[in-house]
Amino acid sequence: MNTSEIIDKAKQIIARTDVDRSLMLFFINSIIRGILRDKSIHKFYDHKIMAHTNGVIDGASLKSVIDVFYTLDDETSKLLKIPDYKTAVSLYSDFTATGTPVYYLEEGTEIRILPVPTDGTLTVAGEFWPDDLTDSASSSNVLTVEIPEALVYLGASEYFDYFDETTKGNYWRQKGMTVL
Repeated sequence: MNTSEIIDKAKQIIARTDVDRSLMLFFINSIIRGILRDKSIHKFYDHKIMAHTNGVIDGASLKSVIDVFYTLDDETSKLLKIPDYKTAVSLYSDFTATGTPVYYLEEGTEIRILPVPTDGTLTVAGEFWPDDLTDSASSSNVLTVEIPEALVYLGASEYFDYFDETTKGNYWRQKGMTVL
């Protein structure tokens, strides 16, 4: 089932003429993030080459990092994870020093590579957040394919809550959680 069909089915459950599709889409994308926070889904694991700026990778698309690899001239090495900022400072007083990377440090949604590479590529293995769904016939991900009913029911429950119809919201939330 694609996103447009999920929204249409949730609208049928709500049975109101004033349902805002963009708000429903917001609820469904929030539900997907909530499901992924609670569960680890193998289909969202990947290896991606990621760009860096001065040794910092924007990891906003990452839910979790498994490993970071550095490749130069067909030679790949696995970087070692630094457990915390204090340890990183004890190893490198200057985070702008360049060289062959050995370590990485996770700082919020960023990954700092130490020392800063001047060439080569960085590959991150991890669990990646899916792109947000859009209201189109082709918009889908593994959750819309494998558990669309949960998204329909939970989307409807969020919409009922939005209108302070908590009894209906709780009913559809319970149905959605049963499907999960």
